[in-house]
Amino acid sequence: MIRIKIFLATLLLLLFPTFTNAAQPYVEASSAILVDGNNGRILWQKNADERRPIASTTKIMTAILTLENTDLSSTAKASKKAFEAGESELALKENESMSVKDLLYGLMVLSANDAAVVLAEKVGGSLSGFAEKMNHKAKKLRMSNTHFVNPNGLHNLNHYSTATDLAKLAVYAEKNEIFSNIVQTKKISVFGAKKYNLENRNKLLWRYSYAVGIKTGYTSQAGYCLVSAAKAKQKFVIAVVLGAPSSDSCFSNSKLLLQYGINNYSYHRIVTANKAFRKLEVPYYFSLLPIGLSQNLGVLAGKQEKVTYKVDLRNDCNLPIKKKEKFGQIKTYVNSDLVAKADLIALKSYKEKSFWQKWKFSVLNLWLRFKNLFKYLGRVG
Repeated sequence: MIRIKIFLATLLLLLFPTFTNAAQPYVEASSAILVDGNNGRILWQKNADERRPIASTTKIMTAILTLENTDLSSTAKASKKAFEAGESELALKENESMSVKDLLYGLMVLSANDAAVVLAEKVGGSLSGFAEKMNHKAKKLRMSNTHFVNPNGLHNLNHYSTATDLAKLAVYAEKNEIFSNIVQTKKISVFGAKKYNLENRNKLLWRYSYAVGIKTGYTSQAGYCLVSAAKAKQKFVIAVVLGAPSSDSCFSNSKLLLQYGINNYSYHRIVTANKAFRKLEVPYYFSLLPIGLSQNLGVLAGKQEKVTYKVDLRNDCNLPIKKKEKFGQIKTYVNSDLVAKADLIALKSYKEKSFWQKWKFSVLNLWLRFKNLFKYLGRVG
């Protein structure tokens, strides 16, 4: 009887595997990674630190540098270099003008190499100047295995990155709302000397309902590449696939990774944006200072993983208090690994008070204390 029970239990486990034993994704691509889109925590990886050519996924960096350094309503002219960019392009004429915003759509939706050159020359002054900015930004983002030479990803032996580094870049870029909106656009028309009708090359936007971007890439040396993202309610995951043997395998591998993240991880909310997480007494005020975050803080974790957090908070609370003034830090852990940290800030401001206002508060506060004491003694008596 015992043997029969053991056999049945084993059979059930084989037929209905537990959450923690979910089948690992099979990815044909040379290099790949899946991360928590909120903080970059690695959920799955394959040769993720291998340096590789990255083709047009380069344009993620081009886009974010443009967004951070240029007015979207401004215009830029196509130079001779932009006109001669070749391969995937809008086919801008030399000296043709277009708004920066429309050029960004050309860059990220159509993957236009000429748009990349126009934006790079506007932001960096020259292609080499822009490459310097790209590498400086990569260093700030701790993309330690990345080097950029051009703004579009056309092949160069000194132009490379890794799945890990591109995931870091994507997590950062997705925090920019304009970037996020651009990369999930399926179709749009932009205007220069004529109307250009654009359709996104990221087929996951049609093939996977939770897909929200980000960028395709291909050269014969890089193979098929895709940085992709998916959101399902509060779950947010980012996948990077580099060196896939075909376009279909690149999209299917990416979809498989995104589905693995969405289906096998739960979202744990730690702090809700702009709501008091802690409260501190404010001197000379009959109110409490709300301490919290300007953005939601949460992490993805598997069923058997333990999510904890640690709070370091200032005890002093001196006037004046400015809104967004730092009062401490919260660190979030999955098991024993630090996966996210954020500054705890004041969600409200408090002005300094004059000597007489402080004196009035002190007298009133003392009177209230005595009043409460007499009430207590009256109940006891």
